[in-house]
Amino acid sequence: MTEEETLILARESDGILQNPAIKKAFEGIEAHYFQVWADSKPTQYELREEAHGQLFALSQFRRQLQSFIENGKIISAVVE
Repeated sequence: MTEEETLILARESDGILQNPAIKKAFEGIEAHYFQVWADSKPTQYELREEAHGQLFALSQFRRQLQSFIENGKIISAVVE
């Protein structure tokens, strides 16, 4: 990936994470799956595993976007 592509990806990723609708969606999804986990019965281990998997996937998505942003900051610092 070129430096320019890295910087574009960083800006787009930052825009996604700063978007109010995306923030609200993340909050809603996290709250939902946390509640699923909290309300699950001891015998509902599959349900808890599913909730954990969804929360983990959401976290990984957020981390990947954050990684793109950090890479852009590094490239910007090197270029300056």
